[in-house]
Amino acid sequence: MRRKYTDGKVKVEVYPNSTLYKDKEELEALQLGAVQMLAPSNSKFGPIGIRNSKVFDLPYILSDLKTLRKVTDGPLGARLLKLLDSKGIPALPTGTTASRR
Repeated sequence: MRRKYTDGKVKVEVYPNSTLYKDKEELEALQLGAVQMLAPSNSKFGPIGIRNSKVFDLPYILSDLKTLRKVTDGPLGARLLKLLDSKGIPALPTGTTASRR
């Protein structure tokens, strides 16, 4: 991110492909505040007790993007966000789910 968009108040450092932390360590780092944001696969949340999120890693389980948005922006998506919050991992909600947080 270019500093001009944040008036120099935000500095973004990107560490791709687990170069900063390995899989298990990155979630712990997020929970401890050592990193502020991650973009992990949903299956990474299974080991911390959020096994329901693995359903989104199944190919073709949802027929199209519209159906995916209906699920993630609906009650199931809201429930998964609450599970993440309970583990100390605030998630970035999308669509209508954002208005319910």
